Amino acid sequence: MRSDNHGKNNEKDQAEAVRAVDSARRAFAKVGVVAPVLMTLSSKTVLGATYHCTLSGMQSGNHSGAHDWTSPCGVGYSPGGWCENADKVGPGSSDGRLAQWLDAGVVPFTTQLVTEVKTVEQKCFKTSSSPLRYSLKERTVTNTTTTTGGVAGTPVNVTSSWTTLQSNMTSCSKAVDKVTTTEKKYILKHGVPVENVEVYDAIYKAPPMGGKVATPFFDSSLGTMWDVLDDNRGGLIFHAIADYLNAKLYEAGKATSFASVYSVVTSSDIVNLYKLGAGGISFTSSSGTLIDANFNLASYPNDSLSKRVQYYLEMLHH
Repeated sequence: MRSDNHGKNNEKDQAEAVRAVDSARRAFAKVGVVAPVLMTLSSKTVLGATYHCTLSGMQSGNHSGAHDWTSPCGVGYSPGGWCENADKVGPGSSDGRLAQWLDAGVVPFTTQLVTEVKTVEQKCFKTSSSPLRYSLKERTVTNTTTTTGGVAGTPVNVTSSWTTLQSNMTSCSKAVDKVTTTEKKYILKHGVPVENVEVYDAIYKAPPMGGKVATPFFDSSLGTMWDVLDDNRGGLIFHAIADYLNAKLYEAGKATSFASVYSVVTSSDIVNLYKLGAGGISFTSSSGTLIDANFNLASYPNDSLSKRVQYYLEMLHH
């Protein structure tokens, strides 16, 4: 830490500059803007990653006064990209598309297949004997089976009331006896039907099926990872999930354009960072550094631990 007033003022100016950049990035993330930026290398690097982007660099607070704190760390996808493009398919789609979720090993949505089997019946009813009269009536029997996560639920049968098609007939003949039709509906994202069967099939065939599985961030009762991403825009977990997906994509060898920071900040590190910010835990990083409540303190001495972790996570994926 510097002892001269000039150094203190410089650190204060740097912190204020980063706050402004962080605010702008949050605004971009909320509207789904994906803005990959090339990393600016400083004189201190670890395995090719800029020193301030590493966990050890942020924990130690050993930062050069000449360092540009507004420099991004990696060419990762933004939270907005991961959130808004999760149901996009096909080559050339936007960053954070469905195929990249699956490459990262995460199924973004809970999937449901709703199968409706409808049987239409017609029947002649004698309404009078003298004079002899008939009515032609019809009803529909619907059998619905909902399959979630590959497991079929109990079928639900609904039988409609008989409706009159013709009445006061001297004779009656049915146009049909029974006609059965089957309709399948594909459901994703908060119960919204999906027209694109390719999206459904891609998720349906991906292991683990259905997306609503235990995650490193939260109890699965809250929904899928996409659900939590969408429901917590701009918060700590919003940025943690994006960095986790970026790291998983890098680790799977599917993100060759990303900066090398993800070689020293792993997906397990991101999970532990989230837990640090959410609950104040301490942990040892994958590179062997003890990370505790002093994380990012040199840059943001007046902010809470949760905010300091969030600011780092935001910087990491830009």
